[in-house]
Amino acid sequence: MGTFVGVDWAGKRWVTVAERDTTLSFATEPSFQAVSDRHSDADLLLVDIPIGLPEGLNRSPRDCDEAAREFVHPSRKASVFDEPARQAVQETTYESARERNLDVVGEDIGPQAWGIMERIHENERQQSE
Repeated sequence: MGTFVGVDWAGKRWVTVAERDTTLSFATEPSFQAVSDRHSDADLLLVDIPIGLPEGLNRSPRDCDEAAREFVHPSRKASVFDEPARQAVQETTYESARERNLDVVGEDIGPQAWGIMERIHENERQQSE
């Protein structure tokens, strides 16, 4: 088979669920780097945060976000939100992030996106190293 790892932020830690040859294991990690190190042999990491952020107005809703909105119950559609612009992720306050996102991509960001902004930024830093 292979190794597949689901990754999500939960409160103060990254939570992972790994499937290796039909066996499940669960763990928590303090950083995304620790997740990457622990699962460096994984065939696929499935991360529940936006990766590969837009830098300008040439963005459109991602196919995965559109598919998720179609899949979830109508009462949960608001939990699927568009990714913020890379420049907005680097801001330190909600208001400045909202303003920057409006400037860069012409859209506001909601509290859900702001709530995971530090995790998005953590992943972006790691990807650039």
